[in-house]
Amino acid sequence: MPSHERHGEQIRYSLEKEMNEIYWATAIKTFAIELVGLYTPIFIFLYFEKSFVAVFIFFGAQFFFQTLLVPLAARLIGKLGIKKLMAIGGPFFGVYLICLSLAQTYGIIFIILALAAKVLYLVLFWPSRHIDFAKFASKKKRARQISMLSIINTLISAIAPLLGALMITAFGYATTFTISAALLLLASVPLFFSPEIYESYSLTWRQSFLEPFKKRNLKTSIAFFFEGMEYYTSLVLLSLFIYVVIGDLEIIGLITSITLIMTLVFTYFVGWISDRRGSRQIISFASVVHAFVWLICAFITTPLQCLIYLNFFKFAETANHLPFSSLFYKKAHKKRHNIDEFIIYHEIAHNSGRVLMAIIFIVGFSFGHTSFLLYFSIAAFAALMYRLIK
Repeated sequence: MPSHERHGEQIRYSLEKEMNEIYWATAIKTFAIELVGLYTPIFIFLYFEKSFVAVFIFFGAQFFFQTLLVPLAARLIGKLGIKKLMAIGGPFFGVYLICLSLAQTYGIIFIILALAAKVLYLVLFWPSRHIDFAKFASKKKRARQISMLSIINTLISAIAPLLGALMITAFGYATTFTISAALLLLASVPLFFSPEIYESYSLTWRQSFLEPFKKRNLKTSIAFFFEGMEYYTSLVLLSLFIYVVIGDLEIIGLITSITLIMTLVFTYFVGWISDRRGSRQIISFASVVHAFVWLICAFITTPLQCLIYLNFFKFAETANHLPFSSLFYKKAHKKRHNIDEFIIYHEIAHNSGRVLMAIIFIVGFSFGHTSFLLYFSIAAFAALMYRLIK
């Protein structure tokens, strides 16, 4: 066999190996997080005696500090490498969960420590994870590979919420959080068996924050910003809304699990059609549907309505998010040696949107504007803005 063909096979093997490691690490980590992920906003809500504002501050503060610190953390990629940062950053989510469980006994100091641990997880793990995937995803099958990650997430997520609800009901938050933390530590193990990758981040802290405002980036920056606004609403307010409507963790877990199982096949289909038809074409239609589904959310009043609605919501969300992610990774991959700069630029723009949405919620609820329809309408507009990605 000619040497260049052997070299080509080695490259393909290396890329497939990298993707397999990402898939395995994702599977373990997803199960650990989804076991409790839906319930952490509810835990904070109940800890602060059903205060919506406290929940918005808690999660908004995480993303505020992530925005400020992520350019500094990016410099560690050149010193420690992508895989080590992912391996170090991942377990901090476990520390976050343990601190939350200890807060039940030892008070608010552990809420503050949990906040610090979550910020370390966000700034160390996620930029490295984005860079890793952007480097090794296949150009021709990028959307399908993203959909495979989504399917892994969805398959694991389909089991985890119901199991998490049963465990919280039977054993309490502390035990469930501790088990999840142990699994997160296990999820870091595959990353230690992978060749290290280094990137040299070249921008200063100030330059990093100017990057989203450059003329060539402005349209994409707006898309990333609104992506963050919509994400924050889904992560925090939608979870609380479902809890207020249903009130039973086991029913919430069952409904979530059924919904995610229904989403499995659809997720791969969206990845397949995005590769064939183009991600922008999918987003132009899906963003409208996604926006409409956000608007009808506020009218849910029963568990059955919630089950029907969440199925439509997950379909619309997948159809909008997955091709958007494909375009994001495509743009990152094209940057070659500047992938890390592009990822940090995305993190700043995206998390700025999360912070703004948190501020809107805090101010609105503080002044008595508690209509869910108002905030879901903002999320609907944000979902429409996904189409701005260039």
